Amino acid sequence: MNLINQLRLTSSRLAKEKVLTHATPIELKVFNYAYDKDKVYGVKFSHIDQDNLGEPTHNTFNVLDALYTRQVTGDAAKNLVRLAAKADGDLIKLICNKDLDWGVTATTVNKVYPGTVPEFKLQLAKEVALSKLNYPLLAQLKYDGVRIAILWDGNHTTFKTRNGKVIYLPKWENYISTQLFNHEPTMIDTEVTIREGKSVDRTKVS
Repeated sequence: MNLINQLRLTSSRLAKEKVLTHATPIELKVFNYAYDKDKVYGVKFSHIDQDNLGEPTHNTFNVLDALYTRQVTGDAAKNLVRLAAKADGDLIKLICNKDLDWGVTATTVNKVYPGTVPEFKLQLAKEVALSKLNYPLLAQLKYDGVRIAILWDGNHTTFKTRNGKVIYLPKWENYISTQLFNHEPTMIDTEVTIREGKSVDRTKVS
């Protein structure tokens, strides 16, 4: 993809933003498919021909849609991507890896083209000097664990980390969906901890 090559040859952030202003609608679609954390393709590629990235086509997105909607998985998914890459270039492999390897982040893309890549942000706790607190206060213990947001859209349950990465918990998905059936779309913010709530076993929690 020519735009990726231009950005790789550009070092400064401001210069990269200027190059991005010339992106076409189909290139913006590439950014969305590469960095939208809801689009998970389930395959990774270690060998990518950087000199043969090619340009995106309608078939590129049709293949990616089949992967992230889980219509095609496993070896069949990899083979489908390889066929698409053989026809149109290895750009599709970069998208599957969720990294265009061009020195630009989703934040930069959204700065130039707001809303191109959906962002997922949770409110985070931060330390505040006791002298700056205003009383009375409502307080609670903060457990150190793994933040997981449960999103119910009225039909399906999705689990996300605090950075928006989708994680798959089939058993819990079925249970939560049953509990929220007929409930309006909602989000439940949770923290997964060990029973004692101590941070010493955080790796075990993860």
